[in-house]
Amino acid sequence: MRNRILTYIFSLSITYLMPLCLYAYYPTVRNFTKDLYRSGAQNWCIAQGEGGNIWSANSEIIEFNGKEWTGYKTLNRTSARSLYYDKKCNRMYFGATNEFGYMHINENDLMEYVSLTDSIKIVSGEIWAIHKQDDTFWLRENNSIYSFDSKEVKQYCFNNKIAFSSIIDNSLTIFVNNIGAMRMGPGNEFRKIEGTEILDKMHVCSIVPYTDESLLFVTATEGLFLLKNGILSAYDTELSSQLIKDNVYCAESNGKYISYGTVSNGVYIKD
Repeated sequence: MRNRILTYIFSLSITYLMPLCLYAYYPTVRNFTKDLYRSGAQNWCIAQGEGGNIWSANSEIIEFNGKEWTGYKTLNRTSARSLYYDKKCNRMYFGATNEFGYMHINENDLMEYVSLTDSIKIVSGEIWAIHKQDDTFWLRENNSIYSFDSKEVKQYCFNNKIAFSSIIDNSLTIFVNNIGAMRMGPGNEFRKIEGTEILDKMHVCSIVPYTDESLLFVTATEGLFLLKNGILSAYDTELSSQLIKDNVYCAESNGKYISYGTVSNGVYIKD
């Protein structure tokens, strides 16, 4: 009888503890449809602000506080494309079509929209990415890069589309279609990254810092390439063929894992 009771208790323990163990390995994923957040179907960028609130660049700027969704229209009513949270001043910067500014809590404890478009004198275009290096902001449009600080605004123009931009090793790194990978160098000029010429005609969608001061170049349909000590070589992993098949759209790294976002088969995460 005692053995039966122990067996029964053990069975109950397994029944109730197993889901907890599974949740530890596989966190609950909740899907929010556009009917819930009451905006467009496409989210171009996501950022996390103060208190863990989630912000999304959609047909408007959307904020989620864990319970409710709030939408903020841009001044010119165009779709938001990019976000950047500045912890230093607690501002959520946003880029849209012909519009740039930030959201913040003002002295009356209310959310305030501030447009910076006129002060930066943005000519035209969509702001696809926002970066900050020290006290300098960098904005990426389709064919140009803006830099601005408290003293001046500069614009760097290119004949082709700028497919990617990121701050890598404290320097703005970009990829321009049919021109190649470039990095901001001495004299505030963009210079080609030596050894990457073979990539010039490829569709590079991301450049990710890798181990031992190397760079991983992620292409949409032609695989991965690793630049180390000025030498570029194809980088094959067990995911390579699948990534080529699924058409990579973007990639990010947190220093331990690299995530690959694809057009046709979701996200892959690899250490």
